[in-house]
Amino acid sequence: PADRSYWGRSFSTITERNEVLLREILDAAAKDPAGNPALAKVGTFYATCMDEAAVEARGVTPLQPWLAKIDAVKTPADAARVVGELQMIGMAPLFDMGPYPDFKDPNLTILHMSQGGLGLPDRDYYLTEETAPIREQYLTHVAAMFVLLGTPEADAKTQAQQVLTFETELAKVQIPREELRDPDKTYHRLERDGLKAAAPDFNWDAMFAGMGYDALKEINVEVPDVYKAMGALVQKTDPAVLRAYLRYQLVTLVVLTLSKALGLTLTQRSQGL
Repeated sequence: PADRSYWGRSFSTITERNEVLLREILDAAAKDPAGNPALAKVGTFYATCMDEAAVEARGVTPLQPWLAKIDAVKTPADAARVVGELQMIGMAPLFDMGPYPDFKDPNLTILHMSQGGLGLPDRDYYLTEETAPIREQYLTHVAAMFVLLGTPEADAKTQAQQVLTFETELAKVQIPREELRDPDKTYHRLERDGLKAAAPDFNWDAMFAGMGYDALKEINVEVPDVYKAMGALVQKTDPAVLRAYLRYQLVTLVVLTLSKALGLTLTQRSQGL
């Protein structure tokens, strides 16, 4: 087909046919789930996503409960709790985490924690002279996102600079991506108590409480030194900066489900990078 760069008679055809079938199922579920609770949920979710007029009318209103949580952050412990809550809705502020099989026991699923929390694709984007123009574009983008959240332009620029500065400091304590390719070097079963001992400046109890997993113990920490430095960074950072960082992390996660203005801003940033 003229609109495709590749087409195969097998999987391409199957994929297109499946998309048509899925669309028919979703349309039918939205119109009449026929008393099926599962179809009713699917239909409601699909219809909500397709109601573009309602999405535009709501703007950033759906974010207000989360923005209120972030605005209430006054201490590093508050930030840790909100980080835990945000991790549970698919965000990755400060670091990445998720449940995966243990490297040495595939029958055991544990929590794996790795470095992350950056808005740009990699730590090197913050640390090299060649990427300075990209950082300038990124700064403009972050400020634009804050303006769309309702922040006055002057404050948006200030907060954007705070985000960039904080993420730069976070990038400095991370290690190059190539050093993460050796599974033996990224396997440290510290468990909950070991994590707290390795990174004592971060309030892990508050974070796990925010996640709703107070009793979680089995944890692999990819690079313990990164977490130690990250915890110290959060501890010394002004809560106002942490709030700006968390607000940007939130809006970046959900931007494509909100109004077209927000989605267009993200698209322009992606094209610029």
